Amino acid sequence: MSRFPLLTGLGGLLAAGLVVLPATPSVADPADWCSAPGATAPCIVSVKRDGVGITPTDPVWQVDLSVFDAGHDVQWNLAQNGAYELTGAAAGRWEVVLDVGTMVPRVNFGAGRNGEVVRTDDGDGTWTVSMTAEPTLVAEGCAASPFPWPCPTNATDEDLRLASQLLDWHFWSDATQRRAFFGVDFWTNVEVTSFPPGVTYDDATGIATMRLDFGAPHFESDGTTVYRGHFEAVLPNDFLRENFFIPDPGTVTPASLVVAGAGPISSSSVVKSTPASPAEIEVTDMTFSVRRLKVRTGKVVPTRPTNLRASRTAARTGKVGYDKAKPRGAKVTGYKARCVSPRGAVETAKRKKNKAPVTVRGLSRGTRYTCRVRALSRVGPGPWSGKVNLARRP
Repeated sequence: MSRFPLLTGLGGLLAAGLVVLPATPSVADPADWCSAPGATAPCIVSVKRDGVGITPTDPVWQVDLSVFDAGHDVQWNLAQNGAYELTGAAAGRWEVVLDVGTMVPRVNFGAGRNGEVVRTDDGDGTWTVSMTAEPTLVAEGCAASPFPWPCPTNATDEDLRLASQLLDWHFWSDATQRRAFFGVDFWTNVEVTSFPPGVTYDDATGIATMRLDFGAPHFESDGTTVYRGHFEAVLPNDFLRENFFIPDPGTVTPASLVVAGAGPISSSSVVKSTPASPAEIEVTDMTFSVRRLKVRTGKVVPTRPTNLRASRTAARTGKVGYDKAKPRGAKVTGYKARCVSPRGAVETAKRKKNKAPVTVRGLSRGTRYTCRVRALSRVGPGPWSGKVNLARRP
């Protein structure tokens, strides 16, 4: 599995400044809109504030649109014409609709609150995305160079912000996992320094947790006003299943949420309205310096074995080797191999220790097989590996 290098994403959005307020007073740029002559996607379809449409030449408000990484990264930012930053006049519920073209809008990182994202497959290989949220106060000053990112006691500055970054997650090497990121949404005003979340396992309790590290200054730049952070996330079941190896995402429940760190919070919740619904996580009024959000993930099985290789050791026997699975949230107790012939004959074999290879016996002479391997654990088997071919003869 590859790891997200944190060069973009929420940390980039809020700390590295990939979506930033203009260095000079903003003026309207109608060329970002789909209605502009010769415009091509990605472009702005419409903008509304409290249900009232904003035109491309609005004298007060505009949405700046930028495209990075050869079209894999689309970002927008609400700006106020003639001003260096948003003022309180920007309060309200904003809806920004984008035509993102052929980019699959898998992951959204937003600087805002009470956010909602609707992704629409246009049926011709293109996508339309509607994002609705409210501006939020964002404190500045956290450093993104070391890890975890340190934050000063007092913010260097703070500003009102409403922005979003859409990515197709093309850099993720596992295609199945990459597809499972579709529908992941974050809206926040704090630094998130660990995405995708890490998974920790407590041997004493048998509980596995996803972990996100948050950072923000304790005070606003005046040195006396306590800075308050919020975080909203939507984690679809496919994401929980494929990236966190939770065979039953319904085991993520409202009792799963644990928020650690100094200082009080007002509320926290995990909502799954039905077992098929995504996990919706919300934490409000966090105080800092550093916090960790932990979500108990229920039953977390081992990862897929990787780097499969197979050899025929005799006419009716073969071995399937692999790089061992990672336990994530459950100790690996063994492996199971499943080999299938072109005619559909199936042979299975197990190994009772966390070792390789698995020896498969009872094979038909002169027959090629396709094999997969999965790890076994006390909470259930992990996902099947990719395929490897087992030759006809030794």
